[in-house]
Amino acid sequence: MKFLRSISNGFYTGLLITTVVLLVSSCKKDELTARKEVTVMQVVPLSDTLPAIVTQPTLLTGTHPWFIKGWLYVTNDASLAIEPGAEIYTLPPAQGGGSGIIVTRGSKLVARGTGRFPVNFYLGGKGGGIILLGNAPAGKKDIYDKANWVAGQKLSYGGTYPADSTGALEHVRIVYRKDDNVNNFPGGLLLLGVGSKTRITEVTLELHDVHAGVDTGRLK
Repeated sequence: MKFLRSISNGFYTGLLITTVVLLVSSCKKDELTARKEVTVMQVVPLSDTLPAIVTQPTLLTGTHPWFIKGWLYVTNDASLAIEPGAEIYTLPPAQGGGSGIIVTRGSKLVARGTGRFPVNFYLGGKGGGIILLGNAPAGKKDIYDKANWVAGQKLSYGGTYPADSTGALEHVRIVYRKDDNVNNFPGGLLLLGVGSKTRITEVTLELHDVHAGVDTGRLK
């Protein structure tokens, strides 16, 4: 495994190149085996402010803070990976409301921190959160295409794959502001239709309280 980095405009860009060796057996007498290399690339964004939609494998390093304006959607079966110690700040939209990350069905959020270096999310606005939508059965039997209104969007979740994976959250801290006026999702972490291969462990939800001095200066 190789990690290549180059410096451009003060920010890091890189490719995480993973080589997977696939063995392809022939039908010849000698049963010759050919090896085909498949390269998986993770792009490190040049700008510290992320786009609203992630459609390709993306890596957020722990070298500097990252910022999201409003809601970020991980779509197109893409993955968003986050290194230990990374800090992600989401800023509420100008019209108000919450902000955060929404992972659609088939895509993944892989945030693996450590006990010493957790991944930190600071969610601005009321009702901000991290929402994982999976392909596992959800709700009433035989109803697999659910919809839930979150962040002003009608988002589908659920399916027929009990062992589906929507990624991993390990040693993650989520600081958010609760929205008491919203019934279906007041903020924090929401899991809908996620399968058994989705790993959630050592996740801390922390209510943001300006009066208690928790304000980082980034939450507006």
